[in-house]
Amino acid sequence: MIDLNFNEKLFNPLFFELEKDLQNKDIRTIFCYGGSSAGKTYSIAQLVNIELLKRKNTAILRKYSTDIKHTVYSDIKGIINKWDLNKFVTAQQNLVKLDELNYIAFRGLDDPEKVKGITNFHYIWMEEFNQFDFEDYKQIRKRLRGLENQKIIATWNPVDEDSWVKKEVLDKETWIEQPTNCTGKWINESGDMLLYKMTYKDNYWIVGSPDGSYGYLDKHVLNDFERDKINDFQYYQIYALGEWGRVDVGGEFYKCFDINTNTKKSYYDPNKPLHISFDENVLPYPALVICQGNESELWQIDEICLEYPKNRLTDVLQEFQKRYPMNKNGLFIYGDRTAKKEDTKLEAGQNFFTIIENALREYRPTLRLPSGNPPVKLRGNFINDTFRGLTSISIFLHPDCNETIKDFKYLKENNEGTKLKEKTKHPSTKVSYEKYGHTSDCMEYLICEYFKDQFQRYQQGDGEVKGSIVRRKLTQVY
Repeated sequence: MIDLNFNEKLFNPLFFELEKDLQNKDIRTIFCYGGSSAGKTYSIAQLVNIELLKRKNTAILRKYSTDIKHTVYSDIKGIINKWDLNKFVTAQQNLVKLDELNYIAFRGLDDPEKVKGITNFHYIWMEEFNQFDFEDYKQIRKRLRGLENQKIIATWNPVDEDSWVKKEVLDKETWIEQPTNCTGKWINESGDMLLYKMTYKDNYWIVGSPDGSYGYLDKHVLNDFERDKINDFQYYQIYALGEWGRVDVGGEFYKCFDINTNTKKSYYDPNKPLHISFDENVLPYPALVICQGNESELWQIDEICLEYPKNRLTDVLQEFQKRYPMNKNGLFIYGDRTAKKEDTKLEAGQNFFTIIENALREYRPTLRLPSGNPPVKLRGNFINDTFRGLTSISIFLHPDCNETIKDFKYLKENNEGTKLKEKTKHPSTKVSYEKYGHTSDCMEYLICEYFKDQFQRYQQGDGEVKGSIVRRKLTQVY
């Protein structure tokens, strides 16, 4: 072990907290995400160099080996030069050696077989964690064995709120807030994972130290964030505030959807009928949206989107009955007209909607389906114009219905003005499915049938579209 003393003014607060976390044998995984210029990668690079001097080996992984040289390897080597550690360590291509037994290794996982070679490391650092596959992470967890107090460290920017990192890892845990000098810190309920959230305000080489004695105030970076705040707030939320979002925006199908004006928290009124709409899918889930309304407004109150292994229609219907057991004031069922066809896998006369009606017969449901599904482009235009305030009706999504919100934010438009069928793979089953459009399809079926008269007038050009945008005051519904 090489014992060196370092000036505390070399480090951001994250470094000191992580230094203590590495000594905690109860902690297995440390997640660190947030905005750009937050100093998270550099702080961990500093820590990894110091741990090497203590004869602790680290494997630093990127999904693609071509990304290593000019990113994290450059940070590690830069710190070695800045701290004059060349007298102790040797930097080679994809390797920094203290001696033959103690080193930092850099690897890409573009070849899945490379996972098998990751052994005898105290720490595995997965840089740009969201670029890996869920299967990569699961394999890494299995490979980390044989040494005391081994840890996985993962760092990333929250550029896709639909990422497997959020859905399959973070959202599956219950997080308990912890005291910290950083933007945020949480520990999971079982006590073996830590989660840090960082922003540029945690980096003293962007905002300067609180006492002004070290660090640096980078006005150019701060001004750039302010420009993003004005010109591209979504970008600002992700890269400045470290909030989950999606960078790949533009060309949306629902181009007039505004999360600030087209959402409101509306609550279930047991004295009003329920209007529910289904989409006949299995992956990623069989979608169900639940709404209530009046003559001129429709508001979403809930969504049921159960993923594998509870992604069957019977599971969805049971969940609906669990959430809404007592409503006797009317239940109206909407959905894709083509699902009313007879299914050869079922008994004669049975189809998707007869299963729903039979399961919910105590609600005395009424089936509301059009004679044929309206054209996709037409119903999209109707909803976009409604979001703009150009029709006589109002539609509000519930801000806590995450799947519906993501559909309306991120579903793309293709060259013909209809919906782009963007495909992705389920992280566990590896089966391909359409990433977006399931809950929004449900909403479209419901909206066009619920406001049937208005939609027909819109289709005929018979005065339904207003000549100017009219902003109506939002009415909270309880």
